[in-house]
Amino acid sequence: MGKLVINNIPDDLLGELEQRALAEGGTAGDQALKVLKRDFRDAPRACRRSHLVDKILAVPDMTLPENFPSSEDLIREDRQR
Repeated sequence: MGKLVINNIPDDLLGELEQRALAEGGTAGDQALKVLKRDFRDAPRACRRSHLVDKILAVPDMTLPENFPSSEDLIREDRQR
């Protein structure tokens, strides 16, 4: 398993991690890992949604010509085949 060292953590943030750790019987590192797991577990879904929105917005305008047959006409034509 990998190792991560974080320097220059603001005192108030480190204090919050330590308080949560004390309340839950773990370490500040355990708490940091919980936060990372929670945030990264939700991130892929958000990224996928964002990617889908980008794809939808990239679809060109699909304005059909005035003489284009209606969907009903196309279905009738297909049934007659």
